[in-house]
Amino acid sequence: MTTLVSKSIRVINYRANANAVLGGLWAAVIATAATLSFFGLKSFNEAKADLRDQARTYAHLIAAHDRYGLTLADALVLGVMDQLTWADFNEPMSPERHAQVVEVLKRHSARLPGIASFTIIGADGIRRAGVVNKDGTDLSTRGYFQAIKGGKDSFISNAEEGLASGKNGIHVARRFAGKDNSFGGVVVLNLAVQDVFYPFYLSLNLGPNTRTTIQDAQRALLVFPASPDPSVVANTSPTVVKMIASGAAHGFSAYTDPVDHIERVTAFERLEGSNVVATVSLPVAEALASARFALWTAFFGSLASFLTGVGATVIIARTRLIADARDQALKADGEKRKFIQNVNAAIEEERRSIAVEIHDELNATVIGARLESQNILALAGKMPATDEVQKVKKGAQSIVGLTLNLYERGRAIVTRLRPEVLDTLGLVGAVDEMVRNYDQLNPDCRFSFQTFGDLNNLDGALSIAAYRIVQEALSNVVKHSQATQAAVVVSVPSDGERLRLSIRDNGKGFDASAASRGIGAIGMTERVFAFSGTIEFRTAPGKGTEVDVDLPLKRTEAA
Repeated sequence: MTTLVSKSIRVINYRANANAVLGGLWAAVIATAATLSFFGLKSFNEAKADLRDQARTYAHLIAAHDRYGLTLADALVLGVMDQLTWADFNEPMSPERHAQVVEVLKRHSARLPGIASFTIIGADGIRRAGVVNKDGTDLSTRGYFQAIKGGKDSFISNAEEGLASGKNGIHVARRFAGKDNSFGGVVVLNLAVQDVFYPFYLSLNLGPNTRTTIQDAQRALLVFPASPDPSVVANTSPTVVKMIASGAAHGFSAYTDPVDHIERVTAFERLEGSNVVATVSLPVAEALASARFALWTAFFGSLASFLTGVGATVIIARTRLIADARDQALKADGEKRKFIQNVNAAIEEERRSIAVEIHDELNATVIGARLESQNILALAGKMPATDEVQKVKKGAQSIVGLTLNLYERGRAIVTRLRPEVLDTLGLVGAVDEMVRNYDQLNPDCRFSFQTFGDLNNLDGALSIAAYRIVQEALSNVVKHSQATQAAVVVSVPSDGERLRLSIRDNGKGFDASAASRGIGAIGMTERVFAFSGTIEFRTAPGKGTEVDVDLPLKRTEAA
């Protein structure tokens, strides 16, 4: 009875603790969602307010800059007009007077950088003088001339091409009147947009999808970035246009452009003393991206908290299953490594057997061929010295040389198959012998070998694996790399915990991301894997190839 009560109490306590944990978890979920939502909405509202303030600030800066440029340009025009006479506009000028007028224009042009042209036009629309020296040009069809001749005292044109300078700009023009107030001509200067306006707009770094205009309610004097049709008020809210027409000094509105379907907020400010305003339209999406991200973060944070609560129980229940699966995976990994070692051992044994058979057969065949060729040479020596006998002697001597060469090459192949040199010379001596053989047999490539650290008393199986890895790498150098230099470095760092192999060449390399791994690379990787080591290939087209291998000297129980 006592035991039953004790178990019941433990169950009740377990359930109470679980309920307490779940209650606390869901309380945290609700608190997190509320907090994230509050800060997300706050960030969104603040971002909208910042965007409005930013647009107003930019509009104020542009208005101040452009007001200064246009005002100074108009003052320069007035300053030039004070020094001109009716005769300068409507009668032939002497060369001396022409030079004086041009000098006046140049002196005033120097006061405002960015003036592309400064011109005096007669009442007939013909250019009398200008800083660009294109006198006699008919300008009677130009918009500013028509507006001034039609009765306006001053006129500011749209951004249009300058006929004299060839530069796109805003023309600031004023009417020159005679003593009887009759129309005498026009003085006009061209403010190049690329020199006066655009550099300042670029310095503001407004960002993509931003629009800036100098305009009134009917036309745009300047659109930045440049519009193919500057006569149209581009990307401006109709509400803003109405406010401009009503004479408002500044204002603000939101608008979605029907052309590019981008929502923008537009702020404008009037250039003091004129009916022209500067507008700035900033895209909403970019400015509010962070705020929207915060809202989505709140949503996904709440969802993540919910999923965390649901998954907590599942995770606890499955923890032991995961641990068991991990143990089984480690065991299977160890068995795989052991299997690879056994396969490599079997391959080495088969190589030994093949090497013995090749050596015996090759040795017997080569010796027989050499003895027969020597017999032929001896018999030919006893025959009369004719041309045919001399050819036989030469052929027999050639066979002797070829058999010796065949024996040497066959011996090199047998050595690669059966590295008994490891037993007598150790890993360093065996690799050194291998590198020297590659260097002798491949005159187009210089092979070198270096060692560092204590390389004595290496494990036999590890030495064979290292030997085969170097052998595979050098074989790839000879077959594929077209290298002229190859270097092998075998070392044991000062910590004495690993054997390091480094094989480098200056060959053609390859694109590691596009190339498939060959048999040699797979063989090297499997040998490294069997000893719980690491291997890294670094290469690129035209950059050669580097192979770095780390093999642990102290093998763990898992390995």
